[in-house]
Amino acid sequence: KVKTDLLVIEEGQATLILGGSMPHARTTAPNELRAASITGGEPRKVGPGDVIRIPANTPHQFIVASGESVAYFAFKIG
Repeated sequence: KVKTDLLVIEEGQATLILGGSMPHARTTAPNELRAASITGGEPRKVGPGDVIRIPANTPHQFIVASGESVAYFAFKIG
């Protein structure tokens, strides 16, 4: 079953790309797709204390600037 992701940003910062499509996506585990990039998603800066709900089947990707890092908890709900 595909699940909703709930992310809690603990440390650092990144740009979260949410939505769009994943060219050349491949299955890496049951109900998990991965791709090198996302096309057409919406960027959003995230940092400590942010809580992000990502609906099931919604492409998402973190872009972390050189020299930066981000730490987060990810919960699978559903």
